[in-house]
Amino acid sequence: MELSEWKIRYCVEKVGGEPGVRRVRELYESGVSIKMIMEELGLSSPECIYILVAKRRRGSYRRRSRVTQEVEAKVIELRRQGLSITEIARRVELSVGSVHRILKKHGLTGR
Repeated sequence: MELSEWKIRYCVEKVGGEPGVRRVRELYESGVSIKMIMEELGLSSPECIYILVAKRRRGSYRRRSRVTQEVEAKVIELRRQGLSITEIARRVELSVGSVHRILKKHGLTGR
């Protein structure tokens, strides 16, 4: 769904123009919660923050990288050795969700 130009302009004005937009993005990218950003800027709804962050991210969106067959084989091997999903994720440097997805694909999610 495409955002209307007036909605973006409204949100830019609501946060205080371009300096406010930069501040929102700075805070968001440094890991500050949406709730804390709202409090700092005096906003009552997170909608503008989502719009401003999404506007920036839309152009730089990257599809997640594919897991190589070697990494997938390593995940399967570690699971067969009895390691937990969390431990496997730590060892192969993947998210727990990615490890779970690989194991599910190979029917290895159960203990």
